Amino acid sequence: MPFRDPKHPVRVLLVEDSPEDAELVTGQLEDAGLCFTAERVEDGDALARALDEFQPDLILSDLSLPGYSGHEALALVRQRSPVTPFIFVSGTIGEETAIEALQQGAADYILKQNMARLAAAAERAVREAEVARERRQAEAELLRAQRMESLALLTSGLGHDLRNVLQPLLIVPSIIRDHSDKPQLVKLADLVHDCAAEGWTWSGRCCPSPVATAAPTRRSRSTRCSTRCG
Repeated sequence: MPFRDPKHPVRVLLVEDSPEDAELVTGQLEDAGLCFTAERVEDGDALARALDEFQPDLILSDLSLPGYSGHEALALVRQRSPVTPFIFVSGTIGEETAIEALQQGAADYILKQNMARLAAAAERAVREAEVARERRQAEAELLRAQRMESLALLTSGLGHDLRNVLQPLLIVPSIIRDHSDKPQLVKLADLVHDCAAEGWTWSGRCCPSPVATAAPTRRSRSTRCSTRCG
């Protein structure tokens, strides 16, 4: 379960210029018994590096920073790591700003004056992100299975079609060998048979059947004479 496994602590990234406020935030998470590691950044460049290197599971961001804003941070996160939950933790956030933040993709917003629900909001955001990730993986696996099934059906159909074409090429050479005394024509018939037999074997891999469907073997001239005279 997110935030409760000491062997897999949640990676929390703080976008916060105040070390004191950052301590306040992490203290709230610690008091709730959550298992996490935390890093703090103060600007867009540091945030971009942290997204690549720290790869956070959750981002807690102030709304207003010197030379940078929480809205810019949210836009960067949505661009670089769209599935990572993002929560605003700010001293001042009006109703319109809060609504705008949620519309832009923030998971929640917490007032620094009222941090009581921070831990619960953080847990919920990480849990929902994990559920969404598992759902996407399941959907991707289902789509892959459907594609493989479609490919198998297509390949099977091609195999059957190929066998319909190859069937005469396996039969006619035997007829030619039985009724022709021209060595060149017999040699050509053998070549056609061998090529068709290879194609038949390949098509058998595409559409295996419980009924034996081995290609007719090429008979030598001596075997043909023995059959006639027997």
